[in-house]
Amino acid sequence: MGNQRLGFRFSISLILAFLGLGLVAGTARALTPRAISQHRLATTVGLPDAIGHRYFGVRADHAVVPASLHAALARFYVPSFSRQTKLACSACHYQFPQLTPFGRMFKLNGYTLTGLSTIGQPGDSGGGAESLKLSPIPPVAAMVVTGLTQTSKAQPGTQNATLSFPQELSLFVAGQLTNHVGMFTQFTYAAADGSIGIDNVDLRWARHVSMADKDMVIGLSFHNNPTVQDVWNTVPAWGFPFMSSEAAPAPGAATLIDGGLEQQVAGLGAYSLFDNTLYTELTAYRSAPQGTEEPLGESATNVTKGVIPYWRVALQHAWPSTYGMLGTYGFAARLYPEGVTGPTNKYTDAAIDAQLEHKTSFGMWIGRAA
Repeated sequence: MGNQRLGFRFSISLILAFLGLGLVAGTARALTPRAISQHRLATTVGLPDAIGHRYFGVRADHAVVPASLHAALARFYVPSFSRQTKLACSACHYQFPQLTPFGRMFKLNGYTLTGLSTIGQPGDSGGGAESLKLSPIPPVAAMVVTGLTQTSKAQPGTQNATLSFPQELSLFVAGQLTNHVGMFTQFTYAAADGSIGIDNVDLRWARHVSMADKDMVIGLSFHNNPTVQDVWNTVPAWGFPFMSSEAAPAPGAATLIDGGLEQQVAGLGAYSLFDNTLYTELTAYRSAPQGTEEPLGESATNVTKGVIPYWRVALQHAWPSTYGMLGTYGFAARLYPEGVTGPTNKYTDAAIDAQLEHKTSFGMWIGRAA
């Protein structure tokens, strides 16, 4: 049963986002990290210049924040992170879940940027220190997905035109916990099996340090789905297609990293972004299945032997109107097909991925491949 497999994923998506769909072009132009003025960024999110500088750790001499973006801030405060930052959803997303350069930096910095004044309690020692800091609003948001699936030919013995209402209903609890710790958690009701369970979880710690007179973001991520911690839309957790029907036929073959272990493992990883250019990550995963008797024993399936090492390396660069990323990721897994002893199945999944974003006068062209 020592089966060795080398798996590759390949997908390309081309997306055209217009100004009318969330002010995408204006936001991208204003919030590209290498073009952000510390003063104007801090003003936009309601923070002192020093906090804005410490958060991003980048320098710039100019930025253009269009009036349309400021107008958007007054209208889109519904999701948790939008409430926290006082920014429109389009500041972090071209379209959900596609992240903008600003959105990628927000995630790498541990979801900690905030434009809110916290509710505090003076400390016993005085001196203006606070012993308690609370957000004035709950970090809760919701998402509902519904759909009608019509195939060109009905599957044998089934009814066509399948209506799902809802297909999924998710509750998000997400936001800053401390100055350096933030979280993203998702709880989902899935109509396909009528169950409610923990979906995606990403708990992060992050801060900035200096290396060779360059800024470097370092962080830790504790999560339950390989690649959910990633900031690019080329990986399985956030890749194209971003949402699919539960009723439509789907390919039967896939690599293990392509959703085979989601919500079945727990991973702790360390990552860094050096000079806003080189991203590196190393994560170790261990089995943590839901709905299974513990401790894991003879009745368990696909239990990891030891830990699964995961790697991620990416190079990125931003030009005045174009952004590019080239990277690689993968893992090497050994799983017991049944029980926790005996022969194991071996999996080696690896990918090369790339992402290209080009800004035009009327929107953004995005190309991805993995």
